Amino acid sequence: MLLKEYGLEKLYAKGFDKNSEKLFGRVIAQYNKIYTIISEFGEKKARVSGKFVYEALRISDFPVVGDWVELRKGSDDNIIESVIPRMNRISRSAAGKRGN
Repeated sequence: MLLKEYGLEKLYAKGFDKNSEKLFGRVIAQYNKIYTIISEFGEKKARVSGKFVYEALRISDFPVVGDWVELRKGSDDNIIESVIPRMNRISRSAAGKRGN
């Protein structure tokens, strides 16, 4: 799978080592606590690690579609160890509030 189509070169341009032993993937779908990740091994299911859940301070710390994540292979699926800092963000105000 060519991750270049998903923006991998931008990740490397941001300073990540191309020769790193780390496995990177991009979140392409999210279903409650299960994520679909595209990586060099193709499309796989993943979940966040227990350590990740424990250390997360806000809901916004969790992966969302479009995020690059660092993975490790688990026995049944991939485990998301961390979210690579986001380059862009789309957000909206809480429902029911009007901006002034």
